[in-house]
Amino acid sequence: MRYILILLIFISGCTIHKNKEIDPKKLISSVKLNSVQKKDIIKQNLPAKKKQTVETMTATQKKLLELYQNKIISKEDYNKGSAKLKKEIKNKDKNLTLDDADRLHKSAVKLSKLAYAKPAIKSSEEELSWQNYDRSPWYISNSFTGITGAYSGSSQRDKFYSLGFTFSGEYLESRGFTVGYTNSTVVFKDGVDSTRQNEFFVGLHKNFNRDGILGTFDLRLNSHYITNNDSSGDSDKVKVLAPLLSYISYKKSYYLDLGYAFSLYQNSLSVNQLSPTIGFAFNNSSDWLQLRGYFIFPSNNQRAAGIENTKALQGKWTHWFALNNTSRPNTLSLSAMLGERIYSVDFDSLSVYNLSDVQKGSVAIDISWKLNKSTDLILHAGHDLYENVTISENYSSTTAVLSISKEW
Repeated sequence: MRYILILLIFISGCTIHKNKEIDPKKLISSVKLNSVQKKDIIKQNLPAKKKQTVETMTATQKKLLELYQNKIISKEDYNKGSAKLKKEIKNKDKNLTLDDADRLHKSAVKLSKLAYAKPAIKSSEEELSWQNYDRSPWYISNSFTGITGAYSGSSQRDKFYSLGFTFSGEYLESRGFTVGYTNSTVVFKDGVDSTRQNEFFVGLHKNFNRDGILGTFDLRLNSHYITNNDSSGDSDKVKVLAPLLSYISYKKSYYLDLGYAFSLYQNSLSVNQLSPTIGFAFNNSSDWLQLRGYFIFPSNNQRAAGIENTKALQGKWTHWFALNNTSRPNTLSLSAMLGERIYSVDFDSLSVYNLSDVQKGSVAIDISWKLNKSTDLILHAGHDLYENVTISENYSSTTAVLSISKEW
């Protein structure tokens, strides 16, 4: 018995000697230490390959940032990739402690937030340093739009033109705002004074991400205010409030929204509008199809061409081209509207149709070019059909639009 005991003590001593390098996490869990002592133990017991792992983490994070800057991946995919790095390091790289992985992940999160402000990468060889980034978390963009068009078959209207701009701010893709202004003029025939109109726009939005739901919810609240020199006052001092709740999957493979608009006009008229939308990607996400419904209910049919309500369906197909050079288009879109709309609010163009004429159909084409990483050029051409019920006249309009947007 005594020899067996001696043998066990000898084996135990050899085992302890063989496993001399104790795992710092196990050591911490086995004894009671304060936070300073815990940090010292982890620091002293860091594995020899830590430096190599940190370099791998840095290179991977840098590649993610380059993909995001070149708009190959989305902001959401960039965020998910940064978070995934932490799990991969924990599960696959046993040479890095959990404390190191947590520290590196915090740096990745910080970089991810700063990436929303689109910091520039000076060169692919330059070592990435999170401390070197001191950019605002706000992502700023603005656009300028010019519109011109002419009427055909109208005994009253001749042509129209407008200029407008928008200014948007986005904070870490979680919330943001848009303000806009448009000045437009409609030229009439037979010496009738032109109608000059000012439209003001303010929009707010907030994103909601929920665990277990593979997508993002976004709540928007848009408001419009329109003034013009309409002597009757029917289309003057128009107020619009338009909330919209949308959902898009993380892979951006499908999209849903429900919009509501309440428009208040002078001379005893208010208008309610419901606009459900569905969109989905196909052809390996190179194409997108969107369908939006318009269900419009004026409160006073005498102010709405005798119509109790209107229904319309708008469809839009968009194709993305491979970005090889700026001479080729980035996107091509074709759209059409079937049915009837009156006093409608357009959630895409952020515009209000505040005339009593009934829109009976439309077709349009849009082509966009990416002039550089932060500047886009859009050309639009459209043809719309209308009916003036009061004088029993059908007419049309042809529109050309040029828009330039810039991201800062």
